[in-house]
Amino acid sequence: MSFDDLNENIRRSSGSYINLRKEGDEFTGILVDVKVQDMMFKGVPSKNLKTGEQRIEWMFTLEMADGSIRKWAAREVAQYAIKQTLAKGDLKLERGGKIYVKATGDSVQGQSQAPVVVEYIPPAFLSVDTSVTGPAPSDDPDF
Repeated sequence: MSFDDLNENIRRSSGSYINLRKEGDEFTGILVDVKVQDMMFKGVPSKNLKTGEQRIEWMFTLEMADGSIRKWAAREVAQYAIKQTLAKGDLKLERGGKIYVKATGDSVQGQSQAPVVVEYIPPAFLSVDTSVTGPAPSDDPDF
């Protein structure tokens, strides 16, 4: 491992957590990394009450507009919202993609994460030049 690799690893592992607790809480960030991990609650593995299976969360590392690194844990409700967004556009999450998440309701401490809506722009679409070229459009109708 080179110093560059080590420094990038250190940068990705730091950062404070984003918590969406109230309706209207939101964030936008660039995807740096994600890992799937067991969900814990107060240091104890969190199991599905119906199946007894270990619950998982997707831990996103994000670069914010101000250059800071933040983390966000997407649990079942958020995972479902992400899956729906990706399916609509036949997209996949990639490093460098831009994600926007907004809470549409309140969370309940220890019981449920806030419901969210998710928008995602892949990195390839972020680098496309969207500036308008050519003459300005006319106000006259074409017919």
